Amino acid sequence: MTSLDDNGLSVYMFGPSTREEALQYGYSPLLVWPRIPSFPNVIANDEAFEAAVAECRSSSWGSLGESAEGTVRALDRLGETLHNASMEALLANEEFRRLHQARVACLAEAGFVALEEGVWLRPSEELFGIEFGGKLEVTSQEPVSGPAPGEVKVIYPPERSYTPGEQEVKLALADVACREKLGFHEKVLALAIEIQAELMEEIEPNLQELKIALDDILDTMRQIEGGG
Repeated sequence: MTSLDDNGLSVYMFGPSTREEALQYGYSPLLVWPRIPSFPNVIANDEAFEAAVAECRSSSWGSLGESAEGTVRALDRLGETLHNASMEALLANEEFRRLHQARVACLAEAGFVALEEGVWLRPSEELFGIEFGGKLEVTSQEPVSGPAPGEVKVIYPPERSYTPGEQEVKLALADVACREKLGFHEKVLALAIEIQAELMEEIEPNLQELKIALDDILDTMRQIEGGG
């Protein structure tokens, strides 16, 4: 299976990518996908702790140069802009629309007819008029209360479960089979690379400017690591 993750896209945008995932997850919300990690959160009600965190953050960025934080933030924004523009261009792409229509036709042949026209990524209850599984169920979570004055807490994400509906599983199995038959993911990946190559030409001047600044930051980091 070709993954689209390295190009800012993911096969999970379209639903389960294998028969096994279709059987187990259906069109489960992304939070319960096994490949997407969840991280604990730190919540504090302690001015000294919050001040220490702010000081550490400031001194860490400051050690890399005055423009370091701004450079990294600008690179993040540029990446987000590229991703959004790529998705917009992909959805408007004629070849992608032909692939989408072939997917829709394949699902119709399997007995699942979309009730609305237009381009969509993942099937939904409303789109196909069938019942999906229940909402995400919290299977284990300790009661969470806010930290008391002077207290810092680490909150771990709860374990969640999702049981897909019978018709949802059948739709997911048909969808996986249709996408595999069409070579859907591989063709979308090729389109995404082509689209992003064109967009990269437009942002190349900004990217080169940020690359120079980022190289300087990396040089500073190496000096710090080397004790220089």
